[in-house]
Amino acid sequence: MYKLWGKLYTNQQMTHQVTLPCEAASYYDFDTIKVGIADVCKQFDVGMPVLLPSHRDEFAKFGRASFRQGDFLEDVLFDRMEIQIFSDKKKVTRPRY
Repeated sequence: MYKLWGKLYTNQQMTHQVTLPCEAASYYDFDTIKVGIADVCKQFDVGMPVLLPSHRDEFAKFGRASFRQGDFLEDVLFDRMEIQIFSDKKKVTRPRY
């Protein structure tokens, strides 16, 4: 299971953040990630951004994507929205010998 961490930035400062569960099977499961992005946008009370192939590539390569003001069809009051996907499983540390 994964989580989505949504952050809004205004003037290079993080102004809002939210963490929500996501049922994606992996970073490459973009159809499920789109549903999670819609949930994050509902929490922030903003419209859904236009999802481009470059956003899909960013999720696959880096596990995050940034959306600028130009990616939204309506006017928004922030400079950038960043969404990051990460595993909610804790890493198991093994003793080193």
